[in-house]
Amino acid sequence: MSDDVKTKLKDVDAERAVLAGCLKDVDNIDKAMLNCNPTYFTEALYRNLFKIATQAYTRYGSLLTQEFLSNVLEANGYAQDVRLAYLKAMDDLATVSVNNAEFGFALAALRRAFISSSVSDILTAGTQALDG
Repeated sequence: MSDDVKTKLKDVDAERAVLAGCLKDVDNIDKAMLNCNPTYFTEALYRNLFKIATQAYTRYGSLLTQEFLSNVLEANGYAQDVRLAYLKAMDDLATVSVNNAEFGFALAALRRAFISSSVSDILTAGTQALDG
């Protein structure tokens, strides 16, 4: 699949809104964990933040903190500059305002983008198999 098509199947604004909601409200983490998984996030940084946020919630029943994030990244061997990029992204997400309705719409958009991308990949693979 071309990069142009993959770009159209992303919804980075939805990814940001879902993550911002998950960083502010445990009910949103519950909803996100029931309706999506890390593979729904096209941006690696957002995918990893979602994994770590759900890990904090699953293990401790709490929202992701900068301290928890930093400790997880350090324990997994991430370099300091990468850890700082994650912490900056978390700070940026904290400034995103998302109410319950916006979170719901963003979660639905994230799921649609993932499903569209998956269907497109299947169709492309099928077409290539038939052409090959």
